[in-house]
Amino acid sequence: MAIKKYLSGQYKAASEERTSIKSVAYKIGGLVFTGQHQEARVLFDSFEAKLPQGDQVVARFHIGISYTRTSDYQRAKELFLENISTVEKYSLRGVPGFYAWQGMSFLHFFFSKHSKSQEFAEKGYSHLLLMEEPPPLLIGLSLDIQGHNKIQMGQVHQGLQLLGEALKVTKANRLKELFSEIEISKLIYESDFDTKIKKQINNLKNYLKRTDNKNDYSCSELVLQISKLHFLRGDFAQANNFLNQHFDYVYKNQNKRKVAILNTLISQLMIHKGQYLEALSIINVAQNYLNEEMDKSLYLPLLGLNVKIFDLIGQESLELAKKSREIASGIERTINRKIQDRFSNDIQSREVGEDQLGDLFDKAYSKNPEALKVILKNEILILLLPYFGLTPGKKYIVASETEATCFTIDHDGIENRGKHLSKLQLKILHLLKSGPATKQTIIEDIWGYEYDIIRHDPLIYTTLGRLRKILGDKGKWIYTDEQYYYLAPEVELILPEFSLPEPELDKGIRKIPFPDLNHRQMQYISDGDPTPISVSSYGEKWDVTRMTALRDLKELTEKKLVQKIGRGKATRYILI
Repeated sequence: MAIKKYLSGQYKAASEERTSIKSVAYKIGGLVFTGQHQEARVLFDSFEAKLPQGDQVVARFHIGISYTRTSDYQRAKELFLENISTVEKYSLRGVPGFYAWQGMSFLHFFFSKHSKSQEFAEKGYSHLLLMEEPPPLLIGLSLDIQGHNKIQMGQVHQGLQLLGEALKVTKANRLKELFSEIEISKLIYESDFDTKIKKQINNLKNYLKRTDNKNDYSCSELVLQISKLHFLRGDFAQANNFLNQHFDYVYKNQNKRKVAILNTLISQLMIHKGQYLEALSIINVAQNYLNEEMDKSLYLPLLGLNVKIFDLIGQESLELAKKSREIASGIERTINRKIQDRFSNDIQSREVGEDQLGDLFDKAYSKNPEALKVILKNEILILLLPYFGLTPGKKYIVASETEATCFTIDHDGIENRGKHLSKLQLKILHLLKSGPATKQTIIEDIWGYEYDIIRHDPLIYTTLGRLRKILGDKGKWIYTDEQYYYLAPEVELILPEFSLPEPELDKGIRKIPFPDLNHRQMQYISDGDPTPISVSSYGEKWDVTRMTALRDLKELTEKKLVQKIGRGKATRYILI
């Protein structure tokens, strides 16, 4: 029978059972939970009036869920309110009482009224506790929504604990499909609050690949979350590709909220490509999918993006910002409150520790120096933009001297080059930032030597070549022609901790103190790297033989520019 299969979590099997008065309410549930909304509604319309009061409540609950999932909230509200009226009028307890209050909890959850949703969920749970043997499936459903509510109210650890309890109940009773749904929710929440984003992406992708759960609603949640995490890592191209590969999951389940989330992600990617007006059009499409009153938690971020785009294109956004604040004031979802606080420069310390990733976002927006190490360690590179005050959609080279790293930012994403730029390379970038520079200018301003074409051109070629190599495919941003070296005009250079020493007055151009030094030796001296170096490391650095490297270092030792330390294989050379 459909009722037995439904309560054992076999929704698909329940949906395929023969239709009968006794079990039709649960067959409808099986159809809804497998995404067959139209079939469920036709069956409900045919049988509602024929059902006993308790079964009517169960059937209305499932159809209410169906309308909620397809964003017809008014119809869902009518069904859930009718259930409350029926339960109170006929003093129904147990299973009908649970479904009546669970429906109201579900509805208020989507209104982002989580404290009210939690109140209704607890009322429904109390009906189960009155039963001698409450169905484990219903226990799991109740614990699930309670966990969601706690998390949305900022009580993350308690919420995850409740979801964990729901997983134990569903696993112990072999409720495979519900177990999978709750497991997906828990995985997504964990990835929402964890700073180890790369690990979370791998976890979610592996789950999507191996799961037997082909429910489009759940799979669409995984797809959207994975794309979001790629975006947070600054991998815009990968986020876009992943969305393109899995569009079907989002559109098949007919859920307007999911489509709105998809469009929100697409608009964010467009903003970071500098396509501001196109992003604005996508945001307008996303807003049309939502009910402003009932979808506040999704409508609010879209308003925030709208304000952001208007600011980027230099248009006034005071009315939109005011509307955004008004909506935020009536919402209980902690994540949305935190986002609103960041954009209004009013970052608060509430619930610190519950949401590690959110706390890091707060630190980045407030430019807390502690944030940069965590951002780099976990590659949450999107946070480099608020941390350094960068504009989405523009091209940058960012080199942090204290963190020994370099990034490039463009339309495809943010890449951590993972290389430490030497002070010499930083000086060259700083010089190019000022405008085009001739070879003579580079030698005189960087090394302080009188330019000699024969001796110094190899030095310039080697130094710029190594710098381009660190920048990878963005090395092309350093242009050269017959006379000048310069940065591409659309690229902005950010060197947050770097500053050149104040020039001394009346300082003339120095002659080379040792005119017989080759370009390798001059660059080694100029780099000023205090780390002891071996002969083999020196040879690898400039791609020369061991004999050439030994000769270079021996000459520098004789001129008392480096000191030889150690013996045999432990021999090293260190700058004096």
